[in-house]
Amino acid sequence: MPTKKAKILFLTAQHGQANVHLAVIAALQSGLSLPLAPDLSNIELELHLASFPHLAKRVPAGVTWWEIEGKGFAQRFEEGFGKAEGNRRAFDLFSYSTGFLSSLYAYTRILPIVHPETPSQYLTSCLSLEHILTTLSPDLVVVDHLFSVARDVLGKGDRRWIRLSPNTIKEVATVEQGLGIFRWPALCTGLPYPVPYSLLPLNIVSTLFPLFHNPLNPLLRAFNTARHSAGYKGQFPLLHPGEPTGRHSRVICMSTPGAEIDAIYPGKDKVVCAGPVLLPVRPLAEADPELLEWLGASQLVLINLGTHFLQTSSFANAILHSILSLLTLRPDLKVLWKLCKYGEYDIDLSLLGDVLGKRVRVVGWLDAEPGSILHSGKVACFVNHGGSNSYHDALAAGVPQIILSAWFDCHDFSTRVEHLGNGVWGNKYAA
Repeated sequence: MPTKKAKILFLTAQHGQANVHLAVIAALQSGLSLPLAPDLSNIELELHLASFPHLAKRVPAGVTWWEIEGKGFAQRFEEGFGKAEGNRRAFDLFSYSTGFLSSLYAYTRILPIVHPETPSQYLTSCLSLEHILTTLSPDLVVVDHLFSVARDVLGKGDRRWIRLSPNTIKEVATVEQGLGIFRWPALCTGLPYPVPYSLLPLNIVSTLFPLFHNPLNPLLRAFNTARHSAGYKGQFPLLHPGEPTGRHSRVICMSTPGAEIDAIYPGKDKVVCAGPVLLPVRPLAEADPELLEWLGASQLVLINLGTHFLQTSSFANAILHSILSLLTLRPDLKVLWKLCKYGEYDIDLSLLGDVLGKRVRVVGWLDAEPGSILHSGKVACFVNHGGSNSYHDALAAGVPQIILSAWFDCHDFSTRVEHLGNGVWGNKYAA
């Protein structure tokens, strides 16, 4: 019988990044033990989730919802251009080819992409969150590593908090690597891991570029002027992975030691690698029994590039012809392709002939969660965009993956699978 009560508040901003928080909430509700967590058997947990309005529909039963004033970056684009055009513009801004110059340019775009709001709107969200914290007075706050508003507010105050990252050791422990950081491919360079000595000069320049760019960035200066005047000190959190301020204890990330790139792992008082941290999923027989029946004895190639990866007509036709080649070589396989289009166009599915519907399905939405399909034991290969959730879903299920990456950290996961040998980088020379 619980003898104590404790309020835990989870803070996250974006749809995809929320998955890791929802996974921890599900684990707490089910009574699962968590890494380094104290014995919770005598504690009655009161769980709360706060975010921008678009996440309200994902609040689990038994969790109290708090709305932070403001919008996520995807909603900002939709607000300015409408849903369809906003999604296309966001995709255009996200997508970068790999290379030295692309790496430098991509870094200059991180802040305006992730924070398209004005500094004034940013502070409005900060004040809204401060009000929630004062009203609720949680015993512990769990903060999305990339949620700058939350990190600013918690860093200013005196509440106990930890960070929970949907990303890996590479994003949360850069400072601890020392000179070893230069053997890690810099953002969007597309360099192999570990970076060959012959390419170290270019990688060093790409890695250090933010140190020279940030002081000259007028948007960052405007944000910092507003932040500092409101009492939020230090560097802008999104661009600063180092030690936070306030009563912060540690960061929990998605990495799994032994299935990760070589790194210096800080003590568990600083970084806990507890991955993969995934949402529980129903067996495929429950989630989509019709799909399981369609598969029969066949193995599946699942092509799911996520919701934000919009496939152009030329890209979709390239996928279509790849499917044709695959089916010719492997008559034992079936293909399920989730196609999210960039604009309106038609592709000639008649090229598939009588295998369309029998061995190939092209859909706009999956009835089952990707994790349900991956853990069915029926998937021979998972083609994905290299997002952290997709990568770790496949890793946990032991499914080989082909990554068709398009932006930022997705290119890092392409490099990672090639180094670890659990997949290939499918668009390495066209990313």
